[in-house]
Amino acid sequence: MGYFRELPDLEYPSFLPDKKSSHDYLEVKNFFRRVKLREDLKNNFVLLKKYQIPDDVRPDLVAEEFYGKPEYDWVVILSAGIVSIKDEWPLSDKDLFTFTEKKYGTTGMYQVHHYETIEVRDLNGRLILPKGKVVDANFRIPNLYQSYTTAPPAPTPPPVPPPPVPIPYTYNVVNSGSGAYVFTGSATGNNPVITAPVGSTLTFNLNASGHPFWVKTTNTTDANDAITANITGNGSQTGQIIWNTTGLTPRTYYYVCQFHTTMKGVIDILPLSTLSSSDTNSYVTQSAQFSQYIGITPVETIRYTTDLINPVVAITNYDYETIKNNNKRSIGILNPIYVQQFLNDMRSIMSYDINSQYVDDKLIRTKNTRMIGP
Repeated sequence: MGYFRELPDLEYPSFLPDKKSSHDYLEVKNFFRRVKLREDLKNNFVLLKKYQIPDDVRPDLVAEEFYGKPEYDWVVILSAGIVSIKDEWPLSDKDLFTFTEKKYGTTGMYQVHHYETIEVRDLNGRLILPKGKVVDANFRIPNLYQSYTTAPPAPTPPPVPPPPVPIPYTYNVVNSGSGAYVFTGSATGNNPVITAPVGSTLTFNLNASGHPFWVKTTNTTDANDAITANITGNGSQTGQIIWNTTGLTPRTYYYVCQFHTTMKGVIDILPLSTLSSSDTNSYVTQSAQFSQYIGITPVETIRYTTDLINPVVAITNYDYETIKNNNKRSIGILNPIYVQQFLNDMRSIMSYDINSQYVDDKLIRTKNTRMIGP
């Protein structure tokens, strides 16, 4: 690392057994001489650029991308405020899996670490419950809409056009680390809700190595309860999954990653009469939506029909370590236009002032307490 070349030197009395006399010194790097970015500059958006560390990328690769010099990896580390590279730089997905398996065991890594709330909003988009609050497994909140004695009058729905003919739907699916499936095509975004009329054919073009994609009747993070009828390639990581929904019972199905709780979503297979011809992703009447909260996280529309609801999600030990690791990916990196000024200031700080130990700007000599007089 080029950082060590910037450190000044220190002459220390030799403790080696082959020293010739008590006047011998060892020249070493002065690790006690350190610098860090001023606290008031850490939120300066001109000085620091926001950066998301990709999977399996080292500091020297980031330095080469930003500054054209991999030896400036220490500039990346210092500007990010990292003290311990071992603990504060994110692991690759592969190393994280190995670390978690070693820490918790093959079975223990998928046991529940804790429970968190999901974000809950009403149909007007107003926040009812924020996500990420640590709660008990049996945490409940009142179902707002069930508390009405009578439903507010719904507006007269517009005339419903004839239902659409089932059509093919094509989804291109990649992974964003181990945080989400990213869709383009007939649905877009991270872990989108998929809605299609019964009888449609859904094709998933997959490029998500390490993240087996299962279409299931439950939203559990495993390969259980997978769809087996009229589907090919279910559980694939790359290639295609083709699902013909002809004759299927209209209901909510799910797509999930076999290993990662945050990679999942809803597939709503609806009867033709509930869809408008202009938008197959929306319900026609408000009465069908009246008793719903919308759960934004993880990814699914959650329909509640009881007096109390349980808006929590289980976070496994592997999820917990993944979330911690992903939080390390967001850092600030010194804007390349300020690198030379940064280096000049660094070298100035690293230079010694004149004192009793001074030899030159880059060298001091400590007092020799082992010196033996004549």
